[in-house]
Amino acid sequence: MLSIHKPVRPLRSSCTLFLTVPKSRIKTFGDAAFSRYAPSHWNSFPEDLRGAENIDIFKCRLKTYLLSLAFMYCFMILHFNFI
Repeated sequence: MLSIHKPVRPLRSSCTLFLTVPKSRIKTFGDAAFSRYAPSHWNSFPEDLRGAENIDIFKCRLKTYLLSLAFMYCFMILHFNFI
């Protein structure tokens, strides 16, 4: 079950739509569970992507974000020989 993180005190990040990441009891399989994996990835997205007004804007911003990650990865491999 996915739930929105609600801080106990008013913080600047309280309106950024973070999801609560549940703790896992089993280190190997528990961390790979959807209930833990999905919120941690959602929270790593930029705020403008998480706060998209509708699904079409979300898909467009997600594509842009993923392509920029791929471009940065390829750039680092080609120019700095990182593998």
